[in-house]
Amino acid sequence: MIKDISISASLGIASTLFLSLSLIGAGENAVNTNAFQALSLMTLSVIPLFIAGLGWGLTGGVVSVVTGAVVAAAFIAPLFSLTYVLTCGLPVLAITRQSLLWREENEKIFWYPVSNLFGVWVLVSITLSCMAIALLYMNEELRNALITQFDQIIPQLQKQGGVFATVTAEKVVWLMPQFFGPFWGIVLMMGGCLAQGVLVRFKKNVRPSPEFSGLKMPKWVAIVTIGVFVFGTFFNVAEPIIGAVVLTLEIVFFLQGIGVIHRVSRSWKFRSAMLAAVYLIMILMFWPVLVVALLGLVDSWVGFRERLDAIPSQEED
Repeated sequence: MIKDISISASLGIASTLFLSLSLIGAGENAVNTNAFQALSLMTLSVIPLFIAGLGWGLTGGVVSVVTGAVVAAAFIAPLFSLTYVLTCGLPVLAITRQSLLWREENEKIFWYPVSNLFGVWVLVSITLSCMAIALLYMNEELRNALITQFDQIIPQLQKQGGVFATVTAEKVVWLMPQFFGPFWGIVLMMGGCLAQGVLVRFKKNVRPSPEFSGLKMPKWVAIVTIGVFVFGTFFNVAEPIIGAVVLTLEIVFFLQGIGVIHRVSRSWKFRSAMLAAVYLIMILMFWPVLVVALLGLVDSWVGFRERLDAIPSQEED
């Protein structure tokens, strides 16, 4: 018991350290900061929390978060501690709690489905964007400081013309919160996957790794996605919130589309090379990403993978 608490507490301290390093680096010189290094440190900040939760249960996760928050408040600042709890601690605990849910039926254990797990991830990401909106517009000093910083960059963007010709610092700051939730959601997703991989490697995982290839969101989620997108397109209302919802759901359906591609590719010759080419195209161009997201959205209606799985059995009949 004491050993488990000590491990969880140590992981909480490590989490706070990584997050503080990422923010300190960005604060000292935001222009020259290595973006990849900052993203890596942010991801590392949630990995210890996920390890504590997914390896030692929800209690271990709570101990880790509380320890990290206390250390942050004592040695850095109370405001940093609050930020740590809201952006790292509570989201990790919410995802961890749902991940560890299970039921037994016919002497077989069924863990919380991956589709439901992504539903929790969607809610967490949207909530984070809403928190960012509230913070930005409750703190006028912060908003004005951001506008001042972007005023120095906007003229360079306007010279590029096109969609950047009419962009303003106020508009950029207004839209920033819609990207925060999905971005931090991706950080949480990567951190959770890496933590589970570490636990599986050392046989300390509580639950088996979720099968992301089986991700399939319900049809009603696809309907909501289309409805919100249409509403946001024709009615210019609450842009950051609408944008956060659409962007978060697009990420989920993109991952579902990737699952469809991997299922279809089982019959391809030179499968590894073909998949590598698909990923390379998506890295170089943006529109294929939207096509894959659309493929995932349509899959919720059509069920491409179920149809493909049914083909062999039909041939046997």
